[in-house]
Amino acid sequence: MKKRLISIDIKSAFLLLIGISILLVGCERARQQAGVLSTAPAEQAHAVIGSLNDSGVTGMAVFTKR
Repeated sequence: MKKRLISIDIKSAFLLLIGISILLVGCERARQQAGVLSTAPAEQAHAVIGSLNDSGVTGMAVFTKR
């Protein structure tokens, strides 16, 4: 049962990360189409998912600038 809970946590965290990135890209495109260029453009984030194991660690995301 514990293994199943960990896998659900990993899936939900990964889906949340994808949803946030899609939301940020959508907001950036909408702002560019509106012509609001006075603010600096958002920097693109690259996510690296760390190693996953069964010892209670559900994963780690590291964001780096490209």
